[in-house]
Amino acid sequence: MVERLSVDFVRKLFVMLTSGNAQIKFHTICMQNRNREKAANRPFSFGMKLLGYNIWYRLPLIRDIPVGRKIGKDYLTRCYLRLPVEDLSSEILENPQAVCDVEQSLFLPILSQTSFFEKLEKKLDCDGFAKVRREYQDDTKPLEEIYQKLNQTLSTSFSCETELAMARDNLIPNRYIMRLLDIAAYHDVKIHLVVNSSYPRGFYEELLCRNNIGWDSLSLSCESKKDKVQMVKELGLQHFGVVSADFKHFIRPLQKAGGRPIYYRAPVQLMKDALHPGLSSEFKEQYDAVCGAKVFSGKKRPSFLYELGYLCAGPLIYSLYSFLDADFTVCYAGKYSAFAKMTGSHAVCIMNGERHFPHQAIQVLDPGFDPEGFTVFLEKLKKNHPGVSFRVLSLSQITSRDTHVLHSLFTEERSELNEGVHDFCRDYTKYTGMSSISLQDGVRLYRCGQQNMERELLAVPTGKMQPASSV
Repeated sequence: MVERLSVDFVRKLFVMLTSGNAQIKFHTICMQNRNREKAANRPFSFGMKLLGYNIWYRLPLIRDIPVGRKIGKDYLTRCYLRLPVEDLSSEILENPQAVCDVEQSLFLPILSQTSFFEKLEKKLDCDGFAKVRREYQDDTKPLEEIYQKLNQTLSTSFSCETELAMARDNLIPNRYIMRLLDIAAYHDVKIHLVVNSSYPRGFYEELLCRNNIGWDSLSLSCESKKDKVQMVKELGLQHFGVVSADFKHFIRPLQKAGGRPIYYRAPVQLMKDALHPGLSSEFKEQYDAVCGAKVFSGKKRPSFLYELGYLCAGPLIYSLYSFLDADFTVCYAGKYSAFAKMTGSHAVCIMNGERHFPHQAIQVLDPGFDPEGFTVFLEKLKKNHPGVSFRVLSLSQITSRDTHVLHSLFTEERSELNEGVHDFCRDYTKYTGMSSISLQDGVRLYRCGQQNMERELLAVPTGKMQPASSV
């Protein structure tokens, strides 16, 4: 039956079934990546699954149900299996030119516009600023013009430089798309960048140069007074690739104008597509942005154990920082352990109770991996500090959870779980300005992944580390 259909008809049918909307497009790509030969070797099975995707992801009431996508419960990186960037580059190289949507593609914002303006309001210490700033937001007007109106309304004299400085820190460079454009430029594909923004040209040129991104043209809505689709059409391109995370408002209209779609579902959207435990809204927004940019960017595929460390154990360890900072803290842990590398100035990691510290109050963290050794360590520490007030913190008591899966963090044993925890703490510190995480949020994420962490660690030989898969 299938053999009797013309190649042209089959191609058009395939395009129609794989391009219904953003979700269908992305999950079809993931399905193909999980089994690259299925379409050719089992066309009927592949077609039925593709048809099922079209039914499921077209129904508004059910398409957002996160079936098989629960943080800590499911191997999300396998669900969200993007093409390796080298494979995706073959699509962009078929075109002499390519356009890339800067927003949510080349750079990934940590905070939404609303949250960003609220954070800016706190920075400026001006009640009502965020509301007025939202009202005057207009991508077709320069930022300086917006601030002139804003200052008149609020009777203030704010400079837009404060917002621009914060905006730079609110963007995470997308290494996957950067590598894609780098490959394209190396093969003489002309790169045209477009962005809907009120920010000045210098802001984006500085970002691009800082990240070694080359471009042939840069179009801004605040200069052209047009949106990003109109700006691309004015370039007069005939054959071009379209790289974007905006399927509906950028890829779709440009596809009709002759563009070849190269859809990149935003990492933060992939995080939002997964079921979370009940997290505080402020933390959830930053957590989704940081985790999405790292784990689900598509640059490399991490192991399930690394994913669990990054998404579930990392936030718990980071949430302990507030306890460690409350007083001078000594942790019973190896000097070169993963925990020692993460905590840095938050705690002193030692296993020698003979050390002396010039403090009148010392709190000691007991990770629980060596009860007898900790008892001896604490006795020596107290003996060496007469008159000093001691407070013992038990990791299991603080979290009210069994934490034996985290014990290797405090020894010098290596594992991909430890790598994930370390990378989360580093990235969250870097991209959020050391925003705190509540213990409640940390515990909820840890609880989601605890069972799978136990199972995955049992499958790894003790003291050995699996092949590196950091992203």
